[in-house]
Amino acid sequence: MQSALPRLLEQARLNHSLRIAVEDSRTGSTLTYEELGNSADGVRDVLRNCGVVAGDRVGICAPKSVSVVAAIHGILSAGAAYVPADYSAPAARTAGIFNDCSVKALIVDATSCSALAAALDDQNLEDVAHLDDDLIVLGRRSGREASTVSPGRETTVDDIAYILYTSGSTGKPKGVVHTHASAVGFIDWCSATFAPESSDRFSSHAPFHFDLSILDLFLPVTCGATVVLIGDDAGKQPLALAQIIEESRLTVW
Repeated sequence: MQSALPRLLEQARLNHSLRIAVEDSRTGSTLTYEELGNSADGVRDVLRNCGVVAGDRVGICAPKSVSVVAAIHGILSAGAAYVPADYSAPAARTAGIFNDCSVKALIVDATSCSALAAALDDQNLEDVAHLDDDLIVLGRRSGREASTVSPGRETTVDDIAYILYTSGSTGKPKGVVHTHASAVGFIDWCSATFAPESSDRFSSHAPFHFDLSILDLFLPVTCGATVVLIGDDAGKQPLALAQIIEESRLTVW
């Protein structure tokens, strides 16, 4: 029987706890699978304390970082769906996406937090937690500790995992809804086709709001491999990319 995405990290945390799960090619920051799991648990608890439950949407608008990867796993662990938006887009456009899918909470970069919050339909979201120096959670304060919040039901394959919005080049961006069954089906195909191993080092070249990021984010988790985050600026510079491929010892692009 097919499992939901959070089960992938649970297994990797159990079987590959000390292996590097994610590495930032720009800063050198890393998280082992144990650290990634712990960070994701922290995000999950913050979101549940904000009232996020299965089926809710949580928006993400921030540059790539190891903390954002942990946030994605934390959102999924909370039973919610993550909605990534283009960090470089105008606040009004990003807010339009989050308004369209009625996000329950947001995880945003500190520099864009104020402008984005002001453009949202829901003006009741406030700064409830800082995941690191740059990443802020906007949600509703419940007044309860995370430990007192019900964990809710277990995520199923029919639940929504993420919503990816089209570019909107022909009009208004449209949300494409993916269930855990859709995501895991793709990951299973990738695993059978590419046969990844724990020694592999994957590039995270695609932005998180682009569909190929699903391979980058979740296929390494199936085997305890490492994903190396490639910044948006470097991703557009062929010579810089060649140097990153060599220096980061990437095996899967």
